[in-house]
Amino acid sequence: MLTRHLYRHDEVMTAILWCLQKRRVEEGLFWLQELLDSELYDDVFQVMFKGWLWSFGCKQMGWFEAYYALYKKENVDEDEIVNLFYSLIRLERDMSVLGLLCLGVDFDLEPLPPTPKKDKVALNYHDTLQVAFIRYAALGKAKSAFTIAAQMYLCDEAAAWDFLIGLGVPAQLYCIVNEQEDPDVKIASLAAAVGFLCIKGKKLPFQIVEVDAGTNKKRTEWKQIEGRRQRREYAIPTMCLTWITARGCVSYKKHTLGELRGISLDTLRNRACPF
Repeated sequence: MLTRHLYRHDEVMTAILWCLQKRRVEEGLFWLQELLDSELYDDVFQVMFKGWLWSFGCKQMGWFEAYYALYKKENVDEDEIVNLFYSLIRLERDMSVLGLLCLGVDFDLEPLPPTPKKDKVALNYHDTLQVAFIRYAALGKAKSAFTIAAQMYLCDEAAAWDFLIGLGVPAQLYCIVNEQEDPDVKIASLAAAVGFLCIKGKKLPFQIVEVDAGTNKKRTEWKQIEGRRQRREYAIPTMCLTWITARGCVSYKKHTLGELRGISLDTLRNRACPF
């Protein structure tokens, strides 16, 4: 799919995730604006969720709750979306989700010392896996807790999430997970829920931050040249392409210049964005 200013859709999505990881504020807003100009609103919310999940995750649950409130809002103003993204890219990053996934599932669980306070909580649960999870989460042993959560998830996904929500995970997270088709995002969301419980459900203070004057001026400039060649101010960062995008899976000797020069009305009809 081609976006409003004839970028490849998958590359714009990847560029946004890359900018979130690298804290490239203006460039990240540029790519976000490209999706908004293309009227790809579902993709805007999808990429923000993925960006939060992979780069911010457990500690920034306050941002996620603000995101969900905006996601469910009937009429959303473009500035609200931009401010939410701007607030995200400025947050302290947390790589716990990626760390848990890289560690994987290890059935040699860590030693478990007595946890008298949590043992009382565990009396309400009769399943041995659930009891063990409560104790590991109480001690902050995320690796072992994730191993147990993964077993519960594979047995019964809905029951596993009901259990985690009962322990304090925001129910909104499962509402978003239910809409996901990517299995990687589903298991990463489970890792985020486990990590959140292992830090004892603590949320860092969060408040929406409005875009600063300098960046807002750039947005105005982009709007003034919308639909023109000059609007293509940034090139897709080549470092974010490899193995993730269609172009990143071919030889470095190939480029898309011919594709840009050969765009026809039929191409736009078949491959263009909603705009």
